[in-house]
Amino acid sequence: MGTYLMLGSGAFWILTYILLIQRGFKDQTYRMPLVALCANLSWEFIFSFIHPHQPPQLQINIVWLMLDLIILYEFFKFGQSELKDIPKKLFYPVFILTLFTSFCCVLLITDELISRLERCVYSFWAKSSHVHSLY
Repeated sequence: MGTYLMLGSGAFWILTYILLIQRGFKDQTYRMPLVALCANLSWEFIFSFIHPHQPPQLQINIVWLMLDLIILYEFFKFGQSELKDIPKKLFYPVFILTLFTSFCCVLLITDELISRLERCVYSFWAKSSHVHSLY
């Protein structure tokens, strides 16, 4: 059941990304907000290469990352004309800062949750071992 849910969710997000990309090129704009794009790039890189998921989610994450790179291209190609509030000389620094912040947030939250999960599993194992030794 879980595999079918992953595949279905993955397929619909892939379709969403493809539609975003098509519409972006048609309208000559980027269709994903900067913060969402940076969060997606961070999430998909981290869960493809640093903390890789198990198949089939790993392959889905890699496809998502490739599609996000196309959306990133649209952002660089069309973003400066759309984001008139950001001075041209700050366009790339704002992107880099947003990507760095997103990456750090996703990675640190992930590491904390993994650490907590490992502590819970260890505590459960230690408690189970102790309880079993009493019998």
